[in-house]
Amino acid sequence: LEILSRNTGQLKHLTDQLFELAYLEGGKVPVNIEPILVAELMFDIKSKLQIYAQKSDVELVVCCENESLIVDSDIAKIERILTNLVDNAIRHTPAGGSVKIMSELDAGKVRLCVRDTGAGISEKEIPYVFDARYKGASRAYNVNVSQSMRTGLGLAICKKLLTLLESDIGVKSQLEKGSDFSFLLPISNY
Repeated sequence: LEILSRNTGQLKHLTDQLFELAYLEGGKVPVNIEPILVAELMFDIKSKLQIYAQKSDVELVVCCENESLIVDSDIAKIERILTNLVDNAIRHTPAGGSVKIMSELDAGKVRLCVRDTGAGISEKEIPYVFDARYKGASRAYNVNVSQSMRTGLGLAICKKLLTLLESDIGVKSQLEKGSDFSFLLPISNY
């Protein structure tokens, strides 16, 4: 029964992510733009994932260049993106490493970044990490669920969400030195 329950949970997780990706690819996703206090959202994400980071012996840090920065975006979508990126970063960072959630001004916009000191991504894999059916070979150090439950769809979902928000995601990485995922959002006129 335990195996059946675990396999059912894995199937539900996969089905949920497939439906989410199909929904995003359908092109009829509503976007609710509102002013968002960036620092508050970053600290919310930290609070949500802090226990997982502590269990993995990974330091989770928020670095805000300016705690009063406000962006115009869809808070639910940005929260989904940051949660996915931070969860991935913790999973691929060895004990004693760190994950930083950062914000800074960049050419009149706000750059949000998740930087880790983890396994990194090989140069030949970087062009494919956002493809829905690509599952990278990076080593996972901290696994909060069965590795077989990982679908490889999380980064594809992030990319689709950012496309809806008229932004794009970039990645810089070096093997055994970590990764840096970042995207830009417009400063609020609020």
